[in-house]
Amino acid sequence: MMRILSGSVALTLWVTAAGANPVLDTASLDLRLRDESARQDNGLATGHATTLRSRLGIASVTWRGLSGFVEYEGVAALDRHSYNSGPGGNGQAGRSVVADPTGSELNQAYLQFAGPAGLRARAGRQRLVQDNARFIGNVGWRQNEQTYDAVALQLTPADGVSLDYGYLDNVNTIFFGNRRLAGHLARLGAP
Repeated sequence: MMRILSGSVALTLWVTAAGANPVLDTASLDLRLRDESARQDNGLATGHATTLRSRLGIASVTWRGLSGFVEYEGVAALDRHSYNSGPGGNGQAGRSVVADPTGSELNQAYLQFAGPAGLRARAGRQRLVQDNARFIGNVGWRQNEQTYDAVALQLTPADGVSLDYGYLDNVNTIFFGNRRLAGHLARLGAP
């Protein structure tokens, strides 16, 4: 039996350039303090993690349908030795896993084109979440978000109808690692 207790507090700030800068549209800072304990009935010591996730994002203005976005993400732990952060983690194999390793990475960096009839095309590292995120998602409850290196197209020709296609090249996992992937993704459904 495993018991997990968790809680988080988040603070997000957005700053809009409002015409002051011809390139920068918005800058954002997102801070999330998270506390989680995991206890298993298998002889492992209780894992307890207090972590802080920081995200800094910059969005460009849109010019003729083209825009860009860059986001950096970092996770720091109050006490790295009080929990097992998972595969390739912090060397605390005798403790229960709280899958929030420390590290930093370029979380998102993409170019986007928004066109007529609800067309959106993105190329680069990006967040992909489909339906309930069961198979394709960002694992948003963990501190380090899962993102994809992909080319993704979305067409919304009518209210309630969406056609998505993507070519996925790489998965950037919650453990600050990469998994090579060469696959196609197609979906017809509601936006």
